[in-house]
Amino acid sequence: MPNIKLTIEYDGSAYSGWQRQADRDTVQEEIERALERVLKVSTTLYGAGRTDAGVHALGQVANFHCESTVPPEKFAPALQQHLRRDILIKSSREATESFHSRFDAIARKYIYRLSPTRSALENLRRWEAPKHAELSLERLNEVAGVFRGERDCSALCIPASVPDSAMCDIRESVWVQDNDEFQFTIIANRFLHSMVRAIVGFCVKYASGPSQGNGGGRSPLTLRDIEDILKAGKWTSDHLIVPPQGLYLDEVRYPEE
Repeated sequence: MPNIKLTIEYDGSAYSGWQRQADRDTVQEEIERALERVLKVSTTLYGAGRTDAGVHALGQVANFHCESTVPPEKFAPALQQHLRRDILIKSSREATESFHSRFDAIARKYIYRLSPTRSALENLRRWEAPKHAELSLERLNEVAGVFRGERDCSALCIPASVPDSAMCDIRESVWVQDNDEFQFTIIANRFLHSMVRAIVGFCVKYASGPSQGNGGGRSPLTLRDIEDILKAGKWTSDHLIVPPQGLYLDEVRYPEE
């Protein structure tokens, strides 16, 4: 049976996340409804990343199996006719029969956007945090480096969602500044529930504090504090889960790519 791979962009503002939920609008359900209209049969869509409510995607990947005369590349425009403007099927193509968007992925890339200034146009697409106006790019990258490498990430997962194995290989963790906006990029083989938002929270709490030796006193959260929290693997009062609207699933990578 043909296996169709979709690349999807969406604004998550109006949705309760990617994954289908009872009595909630989700991205998966919206696309599955469109599939049913095109294929005239109920079809299950498998997504690479289960983004939370309010989280966006620039490069979500999903796949579905079907028997259809529709050419693989034509599924994108066919589905788009039945979707709202906040979901875009960027491409569709045939994948191998065994391809699975979630289990075959070898890496995922997320971006988080943060600005200390307000905007009428951007407020649902980034975290606007005026109280963090004194953020230091240097300190953001000091703490971002703490998270790189292969480690148990239990401390970065919502307690009720911690899996049996919480090992993650974080390959990139870096901040850049673009005018008034700070952008965080993180790449890993997998991510746990709210993991990126927890990491951004630690970065902001550390970088918002006065730097050592500048006469401003001690930062409220040190690098050693964060390392100790990661080693302990427990949720603490130091955790800050930043808002979802600044988070984007940017890319999902596969072996053949």
